[in-house]
Amino acid sequence: MRSVHGKVPRLLSIGLSATLGITLLTGAQATAVSPIDAAPGEGRTVLLVTGDRVEVRESAGRQTAVVRPRDGSSEAFLTQQEKGGSLYVIPSSALPYLGTTLDRSLFDVSALARAGLTDSVPVDITGTAPGVVGGEITAATAPAFGAALAAQAAADRGRPGHGKLFGTADFLRLAGTSTPAVVTPRADTHAVGLLSYDDTGAPNNVTVGITNLDDVGRYRQFVNTVDGKVGLNLPEGRYEAAAIMPRFVDGRFRVRFVIQNFTVTGNRTVVVDGRTATVPASSSTPEPADLVGNSAHYSSEDAGGILGLDIGFNAKDWADYYFSPAPAPEVGTRHVAIGEHKASPANAKEPYTYDLKFRVKGALGDNLRHTYRKRDLASLHVAYYGDLPHETGQARMSLFDFEGMGVAFYRYFPAPARRTEYVVGSPDLSYQDNVIATRQGGGSTRGHLRTYRPGSTETVDYHRGPLAPGIATPPPGDAPWICAGCRQGDSMLFYLAPLLDADGRVYLWDRPGTSARLQLLKEDGTGLMDIADTHAGKVTVPAENGRYRAVIDVTRDGPWFRHSTASHTEWTFTSGHADTQTVPDNWVCSDNTPTNCSVLPLITAAAKLDTGLDGTLPVGLAQMGVTFGHAPSSPKQAIAKASAEVSFDNGKSWRKTVMIPIGQGRYTAYWINPSSAQGHEVALRLNATDAAGNSITQSVTAAYSVAKR
Repeated sequence: MRSVHGKVPRLLSIGLSATLGITLLTGAQATAVSPIDAAPGEGRTVLLVTGDRVEVRESAGRQTAVVRPRDGSSEAFLTQQEKGGSLYVIPSSALPYLGTTLDRSLFDVSALARAGLTDSVPVDITGTAPGVVGGEITAATAPAFGAALAAQAAADRGRPGHGKLFGTADFLRLAGTSTPAVVTPRADTHAVGLLSYDDTGAPNNVTVGITNLDDVGRYRQFVNTVDGKVGLNLPEGRYEAAAIMPRFVDGRFRVRFVIQNFTVTGNRTVVVDGRTATVPASSSTPEPADLVGNSAHYSSEDAGGILGLDIGFNAKDWADYYFSPAPAPEVGTRHVAIGEHKASPANAKEPYTYDLKFRVKGALGDNLRHTYRKRDLASLHVAYYGDLPHETGQARMSLFDFEGMGVAFYRYFPAPARRTEYVVGSPDLSYQDNVIATRQGGGSTRGHLRTYRPGSTETVDYHRGPLAPGIATPPPGDAPWICAGCRQGDSMLFYLAPLLDADGRVYLWDRPGTSARLQLLKEDGTGLMDIADTHAGKVTVPAENGRYRAVIDVTRDGPWFRHSTASHTEWTFTSGHADTQTVPDNWVCSDNTPTNCSVLPLITAAAKLDTGLDGTLPVGLAQMGVTFGHAPSSPKQAIAKASAEVSFDNGKSWRKTVMIPIGQGRYTAYWINPSSAQGHEVALRLNATDAAGNSITQSVTAAYSVAKR
């Protein structure tokens, strides 16, 4: 896949947040790739004016959002997307005011991400509002705006009057957003009055998605009713209207999902009535489980199979969903999906969770209850490693093949921990896991989108040590990928994973508290590149064959861990002018294309310590698995020499382990932890050389601790 407009494509498979940001250093040849704009797995985290934060990413061409509501918030979120358009994440308290005092642009997280609005949002306001200072809402003031808006919505009971918001603001929009132009109705359109009523029969303010099912190109739009009405001009054809009507009742959301089909042949009135939404949506599981959060998602396709609109409602704390019965549309297709996150009762012997999703295609009948059987599910036996007791967070995204967007919330729980997590086994339902080491800013890990086989069982480890920089493995498929170490002509690009855990998952370094230094040197020690605070960079090198040494040093500091606090990794290799392509076409290199790009012969190293969840090993015999290999798409050479060493005195002296080869670059290492090492950290060093003379040396400070008896 070639780059677009001269920029590096997003690294969808591990979550590149934005195109590569290049910053020139001293001299004309060395450049650094910004770790903030181009960190694998991180995405771009934006600030909403309500104080909520949203991690915006792309996964296999679909936009996703991981939401972190502001502290103390009881918000749910409406999501909207048109095919190929922006993703909107709208707090429930804002919904009654859209189109009157609040503009939808405030919640266009795609636009916020493109603008890099991570800690402040510039706004145009007529009047005044809490949290708006000097034409912007900042991370410090946004919670005040969000709290005031939630209080206003509660007081208005979802039925705002015609006055100012908060009594002080006429209108608020994202700065630079133009006022929609007045559209003159075309001659081939008809006047359609849309009326909306809530579940009590009162006129309401609601957002309605309207799609022309014959051809979405003729009409596809979100519109807002005000006091239960809005006027439209629609061309002839068959349509579907979909409205989500949430109301906060008795401490949780009661959400009415109304779907209405209609045909336009002349002027007419269409009604969406919350009182028709009487069919509850729910599910049952093989074991008792408490509903923690749930979601409803709607999408439509026209007669040609083109996506119309995506609409979702996502409750961090669970909601009651009710749907209106609706026959299958005459043309086109309708999809509805119900997602649920459930957790084991507090008295369960061993904790477990369910992440479930079922779909309904076409007609919506009078039964939206789904029963999951054990044979329908995959069982994941998951371990969350942690050096010290803390809260870790998981956000599990689920996407059916028809869904163009996905939303998930981080849910926090005490770690270290083990639990069983059940997911639906289906070839058309993909999951993606996002795990954050701590609520306070620990490193995060993002998995690839993948499916599970019904009845299967897997073991999954998160943040298992040692953590050290390395070369990430691309997932199957043709998603864009940035080469971890490549030569293109006389330019070398390094795009290393900042940290990898024992299972090869990318762990984004902890912020604040992580520093790094990336270097490239010639064999004689001449420095070609020396860059601080990055795991990625590129540099021009001599054309002739030569020996090189690439070095990355990483230091970590944080109150939630005591292990893998520092690492030093060196690769030695031979390289000359490259004018052939050895990488797949979906990879990019120094000039943002794969043309004439060859992978450098870098050796990979991975150690899997047999520690407890807290990163400790007992006194006595210890063992670990060690695997040496080569960077993806590089020439494969046999490993000629390999060793693993441990140090009980912080690297002053090293003891070799006994390495037993088990084939294909894999070894089992054995050694003895002495009684004198109880309560102390132990360093680890790996070494390997292949048949061509390329080598790697990697040392990790405090790779594990010896437990006290």
